[in-house]
Amino acid sequence: MLNVLVSAGVTLLVLRIDRTWNPPPSPASGNLPVGTFSNQGALPTPTLPSADAVLIEVENVYGSGDLEHEMVVLRRLGENDLSLSGWQIKDGQGNAFTFPDLTLYKGGKIEVYTRAGDNTIASLYWGRTRPVWQSGKVLLLVDYLGNERARFQVK
Repeated sequence: MLNVLVSAGVTLLVLRIDRTWNPPPSPASGNLPVGTFSNQGALPTPTLPSADAVLIEVENVYGSGDLEHEMVVLRRLGENDLSLSGWQIKDGQGNAFTFPDLTLYKGGKIEVYTRAGDNTIASLYWGRTRPVWQSGKVLLLVDYLGNERARFQVK
């Protein structure tokens, strides 16, 4: 008799919990919270901060047309650190420099030289044998998803 009472009590408890429990959103609903995984083995899509939080500018292109001195200088304007991993500098003619695993700190600058060289904490090297930039050309800075984050016309 005791077994019957315990079993009935547990069954009622499970049924009550089951009716009040709200399962997590399904991947099909598109309402997965950021940073969670679905149970279907797919990785979550990374999200970017709002455009206001990704404040970065192309300060200038120096030495355009001169391979030895040609460089792009980027400056972080936003409040927080910004990962540039997978971001690209593009010239609109098929030339693209892809950033390695790099974080640009608040107020920080990074120089991207067109020529070959050894990367440092403040300078990266594209490894090209000819200059890329010339007056009138437009430089695009795009994030790892291909969204334009800065535009600069070379003077």
